[in-house]
Amino acid sequence: MTVVVKVELHKGGIGGEVVDLATMHIINDGTGSTTRGNYNVRIIRKDKLISPKTGRVENYPRVSLHVFNLVARALAACGYK
Repeated sequence: MTVVVKVELHKGGIGGEVVDLATMHIINDGTGSTTRGNYNVRIIRKDKLISPKTGRVENYPRVSLHVFNLVARALAACGYK
């Protein structure tokens, strides 16, 4: 299973031009349990021709925390503060 987080800029509001700024993939590697998960993370910024940032989230309590906690940990694992 993969969680995909897209960051878009909507110029001029709803209905205006949409610019894709970045995409993050949080990929379950299948090594966890029913209550804990391990994830590989990859972030691709569209405004830079650089290698994707990568990271790893381990032992995440997938049942007891909201998905936005996983997103925050994934960002931190890739070096974002």
